[in-house]
Amino acid sequence: MSTTVVGVDFDHTLVCYDAILPRLVDRFVGPEVLRSLPPGSSKTAIRDALRALPDGERRWQEIQARLYGPALTEARPFAGALEALTRLRRRGVALHVISHKTQFARRPVDGRPVDLRTAALAWLKREGFLSTEGPDLSATNFHFLDSRAEKAHRIHDIGCDAFVDDLAETFDHPDFPADVLAVHFAPGDEADDSQATPDAPDRDRASGSTTRQRLRSWSQLEALLETAGVLDEVPVRRSRHARTGPIDPSLEALVRSALASRVVWRQRLSGGRNSRVEHLELDDGREIIAKRYAATRPDRRDAQEHEARSLAFLSAVPVCNVPRLLAVDPNSRWSLLSMLPGLPHRSTRIDREDCDALLAFLRDLDTASGHADAPALPAASEAAFSVGQLIAHSRRRLARLHTVVEGADGSDEPILWELDRFLGRELEPAHRRFADEAADNLRAVDLDLDADLDPSLLRLTPSDVGFHNGLRTDEGTWSFFDFEHFGWDDPAKTLADLLLHPGNFVPWTFRKPLLLGRLRDCADDLTLSHRLRAGYRLAGVQWCLILLNEFVPADRARRRHAGRGLSRDPRPHQLSRARVLLHRLHMTDPLVDTLPLAAF
Repeated sequence: MSTTVVGVDFDHTLVCYDAILPRLVDRFVGPEVLRSLPPGSSKTAIRDALRALPDGERRWQEIQARLYGPALTEARPFAGALEALTRLRRRGVALHVISHKTQFARRPVDGRPVDLRTAALAWLKREGFLSTEGPDLSATNFHFLDSRAEKAHRIHDIGCDAFVDDLAETFDHPDFPADVLAVHFAPGDEADDSQATPDAPDRDRASGSTTRQRLRSWSQLEALLETAGVLDEVPVRRSRHARTGPIDPSLEALVRSALASRVVWRQRLSGGRNSRVEHLELDDGREIIAKRYAATRPDRRDAQEHEARSLAFLSAVPVCNVPRLLAVDPNSRWSLLSMLPGLPHRSTRIDREDCDALLAFLRDLDTASGHADAPALPAASEAAFSVGQLIAHSRRRLARLHTVVEGADGSDEPILWELDRFLGRELEPAHRRFADEAADNLRAVDLDLDADLDPSLLRLTPSDVGFHNGLRTDEGTWSFFDFEHFGWDDPAKTLADLLLHPGNFVPWTFRKPLLLGRLRDCADDLTLSHRLRAGYRLAGVQWCLILLNEFVPADRARRRHAGRGLSRDPRPHQLSRARVLLHRLHMTDPLVDTLPLAAF
């Protein structure tokens, strides 16, 4: 149940320079530039006119230094921007400001360097964007990048569902994620925008896979996101006992028989990738979660049965900050779970205390690992009791993707050709290299690539653990959900997954205390740091392959069952995410690559 994520550009998207830019050009370049343009010309038109002058690029850079530096104190937000972002924040949307903005301007002003990022942060604070009564942005929600390519990569890394920008060039950049809704902010006549409606989608990229919509006024943003399917419509409770849409009869029957209640209100929750999840209010005032699992394939374990067994075990231990199982109906595939307090992690500020709470939860699971009933629990999904097993898991996933490519009927040739190229030219060579390096690293400390870990060192894990599967209250307490994959695994793999999971956004500042805290918790495991270093990049390859699940028809069918919006083909975006993650794996990791020294 991850949060909708919306990214927003800064200059000329949040900040309105309409009155300031012409004044600066008139004063520091001359009135002839503006005379050559129609009244009210856009920033792009003024920029292009300046660049057409002799030495025009230098002149434009000098204007930029003044505009985005000293003159920023005179600028105001576009009408409705603060209010629109505040409304989104109150609906649980995670907001990020992502801007191509270098630390210092290319040209000095009056002989002094101009710190553009400091000026931008001061403006956001002054205009109320950091206020808890407003959008409540925090330091982890600002992303100032040195290039457009870095900006496109950050949009993808954060997992934006939509991005708002005044520059069409942002969406035309080859690295802009193809599955992100591109919202082109191009203000029109705002004299009467109360009757305005968002423009129809414009699929105008060469790939045809990015949906682009024009935003004429900030007051339209919520409606635009709802129309595009990025944001769930706000459920309206006409009265306490008014139903909102038809309810599945089998769900009604389960609530009646198990809880002696009836459903008076429901809301479909977005975010679940394999199961359909709904928030229910009952006639006795209770609020619960209903979860409907996809049908189980013969070659896989039953996710509903396994999660029910896992939650029953955790309740008996007890581990308190997880859902309680209320009822299960294997025939309809519905389960009823207790409602957990809090909001999804991306609508909060991940800080040191949050990392401490996650470590405390893992320590609770360590304690549960010693419970008398724990040995009867199975291995976690795709557990790897040796580094060799981790390599084997990736090989099976690779083979499955090759089967998809080979079985193509021709209708999907362009995207499958891209997949085939990525696998053959990038992913598989990297996997072979990482496997060889892992064998060498383990051999250097007298460890065997294929030797199973001593069972006494295994720990219980949700497998898919992290802030992305957690809820945080205003008091800072955390609860965690999603135990479909729960079971035994090597703590080295759990730690690698925690650091690499594409949806588990941990600020770099806190990766070190999270890593070292977990190593201290497992201090009796003398080879943990060696196994983590050897298997880290192999676990990363596994996550690259999991991102590519959208290419597998059976996995896409589970997404449809879960209610994931598939109006836009998710495969180009997932392929882009896998490519970026693989690029990250090729880079030196200042923490993991210094192990075991970093552990001490």
